[in-house]
Amino acid sequence: MKLKPRTSTVPNNTYMCEATIFVNCSYEQMKRKLAKRINGNVDYLPDQNRSGEHLVIENDKTKQISRIIWIKKFDPKNYDDIGALSHELLHYVLRVFEDRGILISEKNSEAMAYFYEHTMRSALRELSRWRR
Repeated sequence: MKLKPRTSTVPNNTYMCEATIFVNCSYEQMKRKLAKRINGNVDYLPDQNRSGEHLVIENDKTKQISRIIWIKKFDPKNYDDIGALSHELLHYVLRVFEDRGILISEKNSEAMAYFYEHTMRSALRELSRWRR
């Protein structure tokens, strides 16, 4: 079965951010979709030969930040694909905390764990809907 390219957004009201997730498309396809979505130029993004990526992009005109997760192939029933999503979402969570000036340590790791859990659960819920 061929997996359809999909785009979904996972918002988080606590940290006032959202992740836009692109799956089942090439990096070039993602860049084209992203350029339309943010109405901006993404030609400066490097070419990638990986299967997943976390990107933080600032629109030159609006200065709006876009947080992007790209997974080349994602099937919500495949554990390797779920692992790839988890990997990229952890980068996303760490970057959100860094951008907010929140240092991560054992003393405050619970906040990060809750944020990561919420983001992972929301992403899986969104991505699983596509199979129905």
